[in-house]
Amino acid sequence: MFRLELVDESTRRSTGVDVTYWAINSDGSATLHQKARHWQNFEYGDYSARFVLKLAECAYEYKLVPAPNSPVSHANGRPEYIWDKLILERSELMPSGEGMGPIEILKEALRAYGGGWMENQANPDFDVTFNF
Repeated sequence: MFRLELVDESTRRSTGVDVTYWAINSDGSATLHQKARHWQNFEYGDYSARFVLKLAECAYEYKLVPAPNSPVSHANGRPEYIWDKLILERSELMPSGEGMGPIEILKEALRAYGGGWMENQANPDFDVTFNF
């Protein structure tokens, strides 16, 4: 089970991951964080996001492309984040034959990640859907 958590300075130093928040599993053995995006990507119509999933000694970098209408706001006010496409950009120490990596773990972490820290504070009830 993953949860979204703020990352303090000592954790940033010890992990070498310079982020404000991440999704982390209950025993701390897996984390997911989003890499920074440049504003020009949006200018050129690239709304994709890059996420890094770390499991023990393996690291997977994924590019996720949202559906054209994501996030969707439903009548009940509950946002839905829809991920349309998934691309494995790179992996470190990935066991051979693993293909795209641990997709189910990635999906579980993204369900906790939602729209990120600020969005989740404003809308704590949300859905995450995958088209891959």
